[in-house]
Amino acid sequence: MLIIKRPYSILLAIAILLFLAGIIFFDKYLDIYLNDAYYIVSLHHIAWASSFLLIFCWMLYLLTHNLLFSKTLNWIHILLTASCSVIILVFSYFLSESTESSVTLSSVYNAKGYLNHYRLQETLKKVILITTAILVLGQLTYLMNILMGLAKGKKRQYHPS
Repeated sequence: MLIIKRPYSILLAIAILLFLAGIIFFDKYLDIYLNDAYYIVSLHHIAWASSFLLIFCWMLYLLTHNLLFSKTLNWIHILLTASCSVIILVFSYFLSESTESSVTLSSVYNAKGYLNHYRLQETLKKVILITTAILVLGQLTYLMNILMGLAKGKKRQYHPS
């Protein structure tokens, strides 16, 4: 009943789970190649950043839930934000595992196996990139919701009925 009345509580629950997942993934790293640069990011940083994003969204909902225009837009924003955060962490974990296995098993792979492994890594990177874009665009639903709610509230002030 609490979830139906306050769907933003899902954000807090998933934030706690992601924070705990960050403790579990403490020794996993994600290697990212961008142009000529090579970045190494710990998975617990990704998990904790996702967790803090969800907590921030949860606090925004606590402060602004009376101003929001539509419950449908609430659900869209909450589900997009929560699911994309989890998907990014899961696929980052798979990518880190595939990177580690390519280093340890590189002598076993033949040319075809290495090519398939490379394609898997590229596919995982594309999924993470697309999911991140969806996560960022999903934040626009909250912005639309709050702006339409404020506009509707102003109309009520000028045209009481």
